[in-house]
Amino acid sequence: MMITALLALSAPIYMERAVYPAASPIKDTEAIGGHGTSTNLPKPITKNSTKELISIIRQDSKLTIQITNHNKSNLWLRAADGNLIAWLEAKIGDTWKPIQYHYWITCGNSYHRINLPIGQQFTYEPKIPAGSLKTELRFALYALNEKPTYSKPLTTTIHPDILKLSPELTKESKLTTKWVTPTLVPKDMDF
Repeated sequence: MMITALLALSAPIYMERAVYPAASPIKDTEAIGGHGTSTNLPKPITKNSTKELISIIRQDSKLTIQITNHNKSNLWLRAADGNLIAWLEAKIGDTWKPIQYHYWITCGNSYHRINLPIGQQFTYEPKIPAGSLKTELRFALYALNEKPTYSKPLTTTIHPDILKLSPELTKESKLTTKWVTPTLVPKDMDF
């Protein structure tokens, strides 16, 4: 049993897809239509939420991301097929590197907006394994502007392999940040 536990802890833990499902309580009248949806509607702001739009918190071994609307009457977030366009990054030296990616979407119908009403929040608990690499994490989120909004950094430790794609993915895919959002694209694409 002890050997199995040690093997599990030493196994590589690679970068994973950014999964932040969100549903809009108000229909996006500007979306083309035909996009995938989610059933994860926002909930009332909890008493332990921060006053910022986005925050990243580590309590014990759990990482929590909160996206809250305290004061904007009409806050819209960018999404694709029911998944917020958001991801986590780690600071390596002076550079922020993604530790999550999005799939490349080639259909314009996939893009839409998610409404986050005032007094409501989305909460996520991504599984980011601790490890030997001391760093800072931040959460990037696209609201309806051309640049992402970032959370305040959180100092923590992560597994160093989370900065890399798995060998299976690298056979046919590569990661690009040409569009800012870390995106998994076919390896033969010229970027």
